[in-house]
Amino acid sequence: MKIDLSHIFDQISKSLQHYHGIQAVMQFARGADLFPENKKMITGGQTTYAIRINPKVLTVLSLYNLAMSEGVDIGDTLCRYVLFHAFLELDDYDAAQRHLDAFCHELQRLGLNRRTPEQCEDARGQILTQLYFLMMHESFHLIYRHLPETATMSADTTRELLRDMKDELIDQLSTVTNDELLSHPKTQQHLAALIPSDLPQEEREAMAAKLREEMKTHPYTTDYIDRLLNGGDDVLLEELACDRQAWLNFADIATADGCTPEDLLQFHLWFFVVFCAMDFNHVLQSQYRPALHAVCHYDGSRVVLRHKAFKTLLRQYHPEVHKLVSQQYLELHKGLESIFRTATLGIYSYSKDFVRLHGLHQERVAHPVVPDFQKLNQLLAEMEAAAGTL
Repeated sequence: MKIDLSHIFDQISKSLQHYHGIQAVMQFARGADLFPENKKMITGGQTTYAIRINPKVLTVLSLYNLAMSEGVDIGDTLCRYVLFHAFLELDDYDAAQRHLDAFCHELQRLGLNRRTPEQCEDARGQILTQLYFLMMHESFHLIYRHLPETATMSADTTRELLRDMKDELIDQLSTVTNDELLSHPKTQQHLAALIPSDLPQEEREAMAAKLREEMKTHPYTTDYIDRLLNGGDDVLLEELACDRQAWLNFADIATADGCTPEDLLQFHLWFFVVFCAMDFNHVLQSQYRPALHAVCHYDGSRVVLRHKAFKTLLRQYHPEVHKLVSQQYLELHKGLESIFRTATLGIYSYSKDFVRLHGLHQERVAHPVVPDFQKLNQLLAEMEAAAGTL
């Protein structure tokens, strides 16, 4: 059974219209931009908004759910999927076919046909819930833009929560120095888990040194929180505000429907997977898109702060759920480490593909080509049929 994106959006759009007087439409995105976006449109003096969503996000989230919830190694599967769409977007059909064939081979390795009907239904329910949260998050961006007073109040509340996080972090840092943290066996264990064993020794040593240097030069301190509080990154502040509003509204709806604290924690874990998928997808795109490659540098502090802020919502608003947290997030990080490790090996193995894509982007700007729509649609249909097993 296919997931009906329009049905999810209808619930969001009716709420926007009823409570905020906002007219919003859904637009389907194509190409390699996989996660939802929002945009403002002015036609004839009337303002409307759109939430753009790419159906391919279903596949990406399915893969991340397999990795982070079930411990399945999907790093290479993910690389193949992204590269297929990247080449297809630039009309290199032979390269797209090569990655499609490899993607299908990867699906056979995953053995998804062994899942029971109940497991398939559970996987579908998880995706539906994550998509609802994603669209709800984007809807709050629309409210943020349409209602300045509401945006100001939301930003002020988010700053208060950041100050709470800052106080908590000051207490934590008072008991351990950054050098002690870096040398801790657990830290060393997590760093080692990120490095693919199949890389040449020289590459492994270089990657280990780079990771240690990244952690040393960009420690998670109160400085980054101060930057947000002082207006240094209003884009991230808005993201945190929309994360908070989306979670609180979802939790209110779920609780009204009889959701238990255990259920809320499970939903929170599922949404944390979404953040990880968005962040890593952006890293992959920056490898081959010139516009992103030149300006997009992985900012570990920014990513950690957003993830930390989302997890902190449980302590700040749902203490009864926060008490249930033990090893759950550590288990999710094991899956994320596996994705990072295998995808890093993929970036190394497919370096020629990334270089080719980077060059194709520049070529298409100077010399656009007319797509072969028959071939394009054929490849898309084959990929859709294959990815449907997820």
